[in-house]
Amino acid sequence: MIVTRMMGVFIRNQLITDRINKSTTMKKLSNQGFETIVVLLIIIVLGIIGGTGWLVWNMNQKTEQSLFNSTKSLNDPTTSDYKKQEDQLVTPKTKSEAYSWLLYKSPGKEYEINLPDGWTLSRYNNDTSLYADTAGSIVYSKGTLAKVTETSGGRDFSGVPFMLNYSKTSDLSVPNGTKQSTFVTDNQNLIIDKYYYLVTTDPAALGPPKGTKEYTYWVTKGDYTITVIHDVKPGETDETSIIEKALKTVSFL
Repeated sequence: MIVTRMMGVFIRNQLITDRINKSTTMKKLSNQGFETIVVLLIIIVLGIIGGTGWLVWNMNQKTEQSLFNSTKSLNDPTTSDYKKQEDQLVTPKTKSEAYSWLLYKSPGKEYEINLPDGWTLSRYNNDTSLYADTAGSIVYSKGTLAKVTETSGGRDFSGVPFMLNYSKTSDLSVPNGTKQSTFVTDNQNLIIDKYYYLVTTDPAALGPPKGTKEYTYWVTKGDYTITVIHDVKPGETDETSIIEKALKTVSFL
């Protein structure tokens, strides 16, 4: 009987011990599982942070490389981007109102020029030269196309208000007066020299009277030169401004 009771007590204590051990084991397992989850979460967060940082760094690298390539392109003379930029900065060409004027081409296609509205010029026997008979022939009148008429017969060309000649440079002499300024043509970037001379004495025979202002323009390409002479007699209007607009449109063909 006593043995039976002792065995019962032993078995009960053993059951209690087993329950306590199982509870402790479960807690340990639970704690271990929680710790594992925490570690995994930390790894995931660090991974996200690292991945985000790498993406940002990579994007910055691409942006810097793109900016470098763009800058290199703009500063590399061999690239089309550089040439486009050079064209815009070095030779910015804005077409002026002069290009709405009559486009005149010489009979032999030696040159072309836009003639100001309202002008009436003459051409002698299909020559390359143009001239104006009177000061009234070169008065600007917007919207009225210029005219060029063919003439024949001789006349005195000294003192005409406007004269354009195309000739070999070697056949020309140095213009009267002093060089006053220099500018360039729009299409071919040719240099135009402007000379000024004041007539201080009356001519013995033919020629411009005393007080006449004589402007001479030279533009040369290769062996040929276009010269323009504009004589402004006392009481006449100085048309140099409109003449210079026309000269900027000159092109040798």
